[in-house]
Parts: sequence; C-alpha cells; structure tokens
Amino acid sequence: MELLTREEYAGIAETMTYPSNAWINGKYTAARSGALFTDINPATGEIITRIASCGAEEVDYAVKKARQAFDSGVWSRLHPTERKKILIKWCKHITRNRHELVVLESLDSGKPVRDCATIDLPEAIHCIEWYAEAADKVFDSISPSGDDALGLITREPVPVAACILPWNFPLQMFAWKAGPALAAVNALAGSVFNHDLPGPLARLQGKAGPVDFEIHAQYNPENITQYNVVPGLMGVVLTMTMVIITALAITRERERGTMENLLATPVRPFEVIVGKILPYIAVGYIQVTLILVAARFVFNVPMVGSLLLLYVVALLFIGANLAVGITFSTLAKNQLQAVQMAFFFFLPSILLSGFMFPFRGMPDWAQAVGSCLPNTHFLRIVRGILLKGNGLAEITPELWPLLLFLAVAMTIGVKRYRQTLD
Repeated sequence: MELLTREEYAGIAETMTYPSNAWINGKYTAARSGALFTDINPATGEIITRIASCGAEEVDYAVKKARQAFDSGVWSRLHPTERKKILIKWCKHITRNRHELVVLESLDSGKPVRDCATIDLPEAIHCIEWYAEAADKVFDSISPSGDDALGLITREPVPVAACILPWNFPLQMFAWKAGPALAAVNALAGSVFNHDLPGPLARLQGKAGPVDFEIHAQYNPENITQYNVVPGLMGVVLTMTMVIITALAITRERERGTMENLLATPVRPFEVIVGKILPYIAVGYIQVTLILVAARFVFNVPMVGSLLLLYVVALLFIGANLAVGITFSTLAKNQLQAVQMAFFFFLPSILLSGFMFPFRGMPDWAQAVGSCLPNTHFLRIVRGILLKGNGLAEITPELWPLLLFLAVAMTIGVKRYRQTLD
C-alpha cells in the first residue's frame, strides 16, 4: 500500500469527525446513565473524543436486538454466494478509503502510520477476503457412527457474537472477528457499517454502482447438461471401442496361430496395419451417426454447425484411436495385455479430456497430460461445431494435434510390427 506524506496524513486527521454515541438497533444511542469515557491517543495522551460509556443495560439491549435481526433472516438466510459478494465489496470500499482508515487506526492505537498502512490495514483486508471466499465453501460432514445410526455434523451460526478489541490492534482484531462472523451469517453488514461511517468515512458506505455487470453465457445460456454431455459421449464411445477392438487385432492372430499365414503373405507392415483398421472406420462412422441421431431426436441437442465438417474431422479422430489400438496390439503378447493397455489409455481420455471435469479447472500437470490426448481436442471440435457453429478456421488449432498424434501412433505401430514369430 502506497504511503502519503506527513502533511497529507495530518490534513486527513484534521477533517476527521467522530460519533460519540453507541450504535444499537440501527441508530445512535446514548448510554442510559449518560456517562462518557475518554478515548485517548496512547502515543501522545491527547483526547480524541468522548464516547458513550455503555453498561449492562445497553449490552442486554444490543444482544436482544441482534438476536431479532438474526431471526429475521435478512442476512442469516442469504445465499452464501451473495454473502461472499457483499464481503468482497466491503473490502473494495475499505481499499478505496484506506488513507482515512489508516489515520483513524493510528490515532486510536498510537501506532506509527507506516505500520497501520503496511501491516494492520492490509492484513484486515486479507482476513475479510479470505472468509468471504470461504463463505460458500464450508460444508457439513458425516461423523463416524455405528451401523444403526447416521451422525451428521451441521454447522450453525452463532446468532450474536461479541469480542473485546485490544487497544494496540483494533482494526486487525476487528477483521479477525467480523470476517468469520459475517461469513457465518451474522447479521451485521448493511445495517451496522453503513450507519457507523459518517463524515469523511461516509465513502465507505456500500452504495449501488452506476452500472451492474452481469455475465451471460452466449452458448447454452440455460446450462442444460445434455448439450455438453451428449456431444462429449461421441469422443468417449469412439475412444473406448476403437482402441479396444484394434488392440486385439494382431494379438488375436498370434494366440489363434494364424499369424504364420499372415506373415507368409508378401504384404508390408504398413499394408497389414491399414488392412486391420479400415473395416473399423466404417464401424466408427456408424457410431457417430447413431450418437448424432440420438442427440438430435432424443436429447434435443442443437446442431448449429456443418455435419459434413464433423464427419470429415471424425475420420482423423477415428484413425488416431485405431492407430493407438494397433500399436498396443503390436506391443502386447496376449489379448489380456492388450485390453489392459487399452484401458490404461481410455481412463485418462475420460478424466483429463474435459469430459468429466472442466479442463481449465484441473491442475497444470493434468492439463499438460490432457493436451496430449486426442479426445481433448475432439471434444472441443464436436462441441464447437454443434453448439457454436464453428467452421474450419475455428477448429484448425485443434486439428493439428490430432494429425500429429495419428502420425506418431501409426509410425510406432509400423516400427513395432514383427514379421517373425520370435
């Protein structure tokens, strides 16, 4: 946080005004005894102001009204996401008026302005921000119990919370208590702070902005699940079937004893591999067609883009998975090994491709692994064509990884093909 000059801080201090009454039940209230206590700057001994000296009656009255505010549900039944937004907005107001608060903290605690500006206020903001983010991320849990019982741990707010602030860290300690209290649905924001910030601090009061920005999804704005899931199933189904059926192609020949007949023919390894995968390309296109028909007439998935372009791109994806299966078939010694290799490839293709989890929400290492899998790029292509109407220009960045993967897998398969039984 940037620091002002001594003169600038002194000018802010001269314009400060301080309320003298306690804030209870939405209004300033004098102590019923009429007594006042003196607030003194510990560093200089100067009197800052005189404040109502509240006693047991005022405490009981404040607790009673706080409980009523909690029971009303204005804050206690507010959605956690909305509470988080309000707390974040509060932090922004504090940051915007940080210089006035720094001066107030320095006068009240007697601490140097530099400490208040670089330690107390930033730590207070950080504390409130932390609990704001935690407001919608704290869940209940299940405790261990016997077979005949189910123990649930439910977190409920304490309606009325109080703390005694030390003289040397009032602002920071207040944030430590107010942050979790407000995140746990204590009814303070919007009723206390706006009315307790007069004079130069009035700018800290929450006000509606001149413009409200709301984000609306351009594609699938209603967040209909099947619009994302059903097109994604095309890549999952093709990956599972194409890899497994071709992974068994050569190992089946070897186990049945027909590999000798295949090796006796004058065909080259590339021709054998192409001959093995060509029939399954037709099977892959049948699967694509069935999924598209079900998506359109059963799940009502919109198809905005070109189906012809989708069929052309599907050839690359089908070929890439068939090449992987053939490669596994040349590496495996029996069909069991081939199936295990196929599942070793299939599971990451589901978990790390963006089908089950948002791709950008995964760790960096998972994104790096997922970017090497053809299903990741095919899912983006399918969803882009069907839901967004993407053309060739938009899907080109996802095509070259498919081509590269196809070339690498096919090359490994050809190199690993053995022309002898040894």
